[in-house]
Amino acid sequence: MFSVISTFAQQNLTTPQASQEASVSQRIGLTDIVVKYHRPAVNKREVWGTLVPYDQVWRAGANQNTTISFSTDVSVDNNKVAAGTYGCI
Repeated sequence: MFSVISTFAQQNLTTPQASQEASVSQRIGLTDIVVKYHRPAVNKREVWGTLVPYDQVWRAGANQNTTISFSTDVSVDNNKVAAGTYGCI
């Protein structure tokens, strides 16, 4: 009797990041709009007023930059925005 051990049978286990990636998309008229972001895990912390003072902005992109994409040129608050992906750092 013999046994065969195959290293090909083992796969790497990818565990979830602490702050999960998420996205939302919507077609409005002829334009596809996609927002990609990471949801910061609160982890039983009191965020507002403790971890982040009320007068400061909490960066929403926990692991990566939050982005918004437009498939066509759009107008936002009467400002022309070219098709593309935009984000802040």
